[in-house]
Amino acid sequence: MYTSLFSYRIKFISHIKKDNSSMNRIVTQVTKITIHAANHITN
Repeated sequence: MYTSLFSYRIKFISHIKKDNSSMNRIVTQVTKITIHAANHITN
């Protein structure tokens, strides 16, 4: 599950780089959510 979330985040960020101006906050939120989920999975 974590690996799929990570690979999805990589694809999402690479896609967002094309339209970076308005989506920076979303990338930040996705990163925070991914880290939060990873902490719950590992603990």
